[in-house]
Amino acid sequence: MMTFKDETGLFGVFGHSPADRLARQALMGLTHRGRLGASVVSSDGHLLRELHVDPSGRDLDFRVDSRPGLLALGAVWNDPSPQPCRPLVARYHGGQLAVAMAGRFTNSGALRARLKSEGAIFSTLRDAELVAHLVARSRQQTFVNRVVDALQQVEGAFSILICSEDRLVAVRDPRGLRPLSLGEVQGATVFASDPSPILAIEGSVARPVAPGEVLVVDAEGLVSLKPFRRESERPCVWEALALLPIAADKVYTTRVALGERLAKLQPCTGGTVVVSPPGAATPFALGYARALGLPWVEALQPHPDTRWQAIPSLVTGQHVVLVLPGLTVPDRVRDAIQLLRKAGATEVHVRVASPIARALCAYGVLSSPPGLPSDVTASVIAELLGADSAGTLSLTALESVVAASGTLPAGAVCAGCLGGAWPVVSAEEGEEQLPLFVG
Repeated sequence: MMTFKDETGLFGVFGHSPADRLARQALMGLTHRGRLGASVVSSDGHLLRELHVDPSGRDLDFRVDSRPGLLALGAVWNDPSPQPCRPLVARYHGGQLAVAMAGRFTNSGALRARLKSEGAIFSTLRDAELVAHLVARSRQQTFVNRVVDALQQVEGAFSILICSEDRLVAVRDPRGLRPLSLGEVQGATVFASDPSPILAIEGSVARPVAPGEVLVVDAEGLVSLKPFRRESERPCVWEALALLPIAADKVYTTRVALGERLAKLQPCTGGTVVVSPPGAATPFALGYARALGLPWVEALQPHPDTRWQAIPSLVTGQHVVLVLPGLTVPDRVRDAIQLLRKAGATEVHVRVASPIARALCAYGVLSSPPGLPSDVTASVIAELLGADSAGTLSLTALESVVAASGTLPAGAVCAGCLGGAWPVVSAEEGEEQLPLFVG
């Protein structure tokens, strides 16, 4: 029904042995950000080694021997391409490094062309490989300065975990477009794309990594650096709508509040019951139903052969309001409407708790291509879907609810895919960079 999902989820740990075992456990708590594959890179202090694991948990039972060591990073991914967003391990004149990245560089084409002209040879199209090349070519003397030097040359939306044999570095882009959290597990420092995997391994969440922050952890402890130009924070609005798990702090109440606002702005006065697809849409539908004093019924239920089945006893003779978080796959909505009608619904009205998506995400959130015209009206949406009526929540209303909820940091969000402005623009040539930190 709605296919916005993260391309990659990250986890890193320093100070726990065996670190690779903890990382494998944590990845089981990140499957909402990636189910197609998973990989862990661990260090014994001298050598980096990659281990492929199953993000579903079926092969995470420790039959694979753990390797002694305090440091590991890992990733899960939804990317179905031949070159998925798995961690990259490379060797250069300074030793070994591993890079795990969520997001996209918006200037990767220019960087890749420049490096090729200087003799670089690429084996993938992944932005993580760009990071490895930039670190290797940096003239800075320390690993941390090499990382900072490399990332001062990139633009875009990203969270990155990068390590040497004995040091782990976590970096979040200056606008905070992609999430990253800092936590602690049994005295070890951990990082994750969101708090879920930290809590899953009985850790405590300290705080989000600040936009533009570089956190360095090694045997000496944790150090925070802020070497990048300060920018306005712009977290992805889909974190609140779909990407964060429903159990995350304030997420459930935010989605209920969006349903309530949708009911206020797009009421269905003739509706008699509220229905939603199973899963993430439920709190939106509950909020909508509560605001209008209508019952919510589980009339759409999972079915192994046809995705869903409609329960006739719950919708026969009813004027159904079908509530959705977003609308990116119209064909699936049409199918649901047809199922409800065949089950006996007299009318089916569609209400969507976000604007219609206008574009694909430029920053590493996977979605289907927009399936509706950019100038579509509510009546046209209803006609295309086969619904009796349709209504969507405006971007202004969506942003105001999310801002008031505290789910995301106060201020503007990134909603470029929904028709808002894209926040990342290319830096002017020759723009002054802040000085590097030494250490």
